[in-house]
Amino acid sequence: MKLKTTALTRAARTLGTTLVVATTLGLAACGGSTSRVENFAPTRMVVFGDELSALGAGSASEPQGSKYGHNAVDTTTGALVCGSSPLWVQSVAASFGLTFAECGGTSSSANAVMRAAYGARVSQVAAQFAAFNATDVLNPTTLVTVMAGMHDVLDAYSAYDLGSLNRDQAIAQAGDAGTVLGNLVNRMANNGVGGRIVYATMPDLGLSPYAIAEKAAHTDIDRQQLLTDLSARFNERLRLTVINDGRYVGLVTADELLQFMVKNPGTYGFTDWTSAACVTTQVQFDGSADSDLAGIYSAQFNTVYADETDERRVIGCSNLTLASGAAASNSTYLWADGRRPGAAWQAQLGSAAISRARNNPF
Repeated sequence: MKLKTTALTRAARTLGTTLVVATTLGLAACGGSTSRVENFAPTRMVVFGDELSALGAGSASEPQGSKYGHNAVDTTTGALVCGSSPLWVQSVAASFGLTFAECGGTSSSANAVMRAAYGARVSQVAAQFAAFNATDVLNPTTLVTVMAGMHDVLDAYSAYDLGSLNRDQAIAQAGDAGTVLGNLVNRMANNGVGGRIVYATMPDLGLSPYAIAEKAAHTDIDRQQLLTDLSARFNERLRLTVINDGRYVGLVTADELLQFMVKNPGTYGFTDWTSAACVTTQVQFDGSADSDLAGIYSAQFNTVYADETDERRVIGCSNLTLASGAAASNSTYLWADGRRPGAAWQAQLGSAAISRARNNPF
């Protein structure tokens, strides 16, 4: 228990030193009025997107409150500590006193609604919104967060790799997905009648350990640059499509935040920003003998990407399954696994999103 407390304390200190950088870099100018009559005080929050925003709801494959990234486990009791190493949306919710049923709340008291899910493409985020809209509506006191695109970019890259799309076609496909998500954000805001939206660009996957490995494995073109170009085109089309005047919608530039962290690793206390902290061959999720998730990490999961048979295994990543260099503190590694940024990026993105939600003229 002492080691766990020390690690968490060290992580908090490291992240605290870079708070000012995150709250300025991760924001983007929104235009429109910069004044407000009263502070924005949302009565609830709804989260749409992929696993970079998702909490496990308590199924066999996703323990309640679990994350696709760094999970904290109490080394004495073996219990999952959902509030530790929070996702960016958890930080936003907590800043407004809102709670998720998946993390400490109850179905009756929770006022933060989780709709984000593992593997969601833009089309599936649209389905998340449609399902929500079938029984509920967004209104001006609802804070909405949106982030997706990672899987659309990986799909476009996979199509290029398989030869079904050339480079330009793959980039165009990624851009089309960004346009679709931008239009969806506009529908959620509904010219002020809908929710108040904080949306984030997707991370630059060209900086990921996966991209670095792809560059080393192929000599046809620079695969790392292609993943950066795909990410950039998605984000470009997303930003150009959203009606981003600051009144109803606020942007957080998660891609630029990640780029800054890679260029200035010392600012964030990183010892490694090119490899994954999570050791996915270790399947023990927590400290109790009856909670080994080996059965979950099996062929029951459809392989999303043919080159990574354990693509979902990062759901079991915790302070018990980190690489030796990250064992003392998960904040010293930028990446959780080959494609997903880890706890330090999530924390900085959360700070930037909080600043955007509180400072926009909502």
